[in-house]
Amino acid sequence: EAASTDEAVARFREFEPDLVLADYRLGEHDSGFEAICRLREMRPGLPAVLISGDTDTALRRNAAAAGLPLLHKPVTLERLAEAVRMALGWEPAAGVGEDLVPGP
Repeated sequence: EAASTDEAVARFREFEPDLVLADYRLGEHDSGFEAICRLREMRPGLPAVLISGDTDTALRRNAAAAGLPLLHKPVTLERLAEAVRMALGWEPAAGVGEDLVPGP
């Protein structure tokens, strides 16, 4: 658990997670997107899922370019579980989660 990019980086030095779930807006002009990018500098390919209430198309493009599944709030447990499976490279259930895969 971390409330900022700097805190996530500091915690990452102590404990390397298997997956990062990050809210887009962390406060103080910080973002979960930035946190994920910084953590991936330390561990390329780190599985991650970005969650946001923001529906801005630029955010969607940036997430897709970074290979990040982007979930829009409110997020159901089913959609979160599917995004986690996909981020970890597990096979999604047939016909489920197609909208979670970052597109061009």
